[in-house]
Amino acid sequence: MNYYSNSQPNEVKLMPSGKEVLNTRIKSLFLGKQSANLREKIVVAFPHLNPDNFIVIDERGDSVELLLKTANLSADVKLIVCDASIAQGVISGFRSSLHQCSLVVYSDSFNEEYKSHALSTNIIDDYLYQDLGLKTILSRLSFLASFKQDTKNYQLQKPSFFKYNRISLAKRTLDILSASVLLLLLSPILLLIALIIRFESSGPAFFISKRVGTDYKIFDFYKFRTMKIGADKLRNELKYMNEYESLEKDKTAPFFFKIKDDPRVTRFGKLLRKTSLDELPQLFNVLKGDMSLVGNRPLPLDEAATLTRDEWAQRFLAPSGMTGLWQISKSKDEISVPERIELDIRYAKDISFRNDLRILWKTVPAMLQK
Repeated sequence: MNYYSNSQPNEVKLMPSGKEVLNTRIKSLFLGKQSANLREKIVVAFPHLNPDNFIVIDERGDSVELLLKTANLSADVKLIVCDASIAQGVISGFRSSLHQCSLVVYSDSFNEEYKSHALSTNIIDDYLYQDLGLKTILSRLSFLASFKQDTKNYQLQKPSFFKYNRISLAKRTLDILSASVLLLLLSPILLLIALIIRFESSGPAFFISKRVGTDYKIFDFYKFRTMKIGADKLRNELKYMNEYESLEKDKTAPFFFKIKDDPRVTRFGKLLRKTSLDELPQLFNVLKGDMSLVGNRPLPLDEAATLTRDEWAQRFLAPSGMTGLWQISKSKDEISVPERIELDIRYAKDISFRNDLRILWKTVPAMLQK
């Protein structure tokens, strides 16, 4: 995507580079011990930068209150970098002025919980950590330091293929009628499944997670719980079992997480996954309008965050769905990541009511072949 100047619509104007931005009078606040250490590393590694532009408030417990007391600096401050552990306090204390100031959270090592929290808010602009390297960190800070100030002078021109595919009346009518009838007919089965889940292990029968759907909209995604309580906290420990481990080494590649014979899955959960019965609560998502019966699968936040390039982002222009083109093409164990993304993009480019009916017709035999 290119940024075009409002005053000269035919001339491409690039956003400022790192040296141009952080070498100006723009001030940055570094809050917390880890962020203060980052500031020192930047100043040492890039001596051309003016250290007076980097204001540090240390790790003391009153750091957020002290920030508020220095409100006279807010007119010059365009970037706040704070320890991920105190980010919530910064949001609460400075929410009213963060629309003019970029907020970045930082930690010495990667933390999945911090990243998920950053992606789920509408205020935190980025999550950074030490392993990204100083050059990458400085580049991202530089962009954000000017982004909220400069974008008012730019228009974002989208490529011609970026055409949002809104759900047609026929498609939405089919979604509402089908989901309503299925929920009514399957209600005894849904109740039985919920009771078995509660009987097998303590905890809720439903698992609710944040997913990214159409046009990168985040919503609550419903499923029957198939894992033990606390399974999310074990994810980092099981990264070595990820079937897409080779993709993780390429920082520019899409990220997907899948474990065969996942040890976190309960015995009844294995049956639910094999029969796809764990997906039935998504009928409530269909009724709410978060999803459609047919579309591209909504993705977890961390996976969606790696699919922002133009050629991949096209998949998010289509409605989210319970089933889709790649589900009827190959089994989950056979399809590769590039093939899956390509099928999602193909669906987004050729959405039609007839195509949806064809996919629904082929979904049932595809499930039976699992």
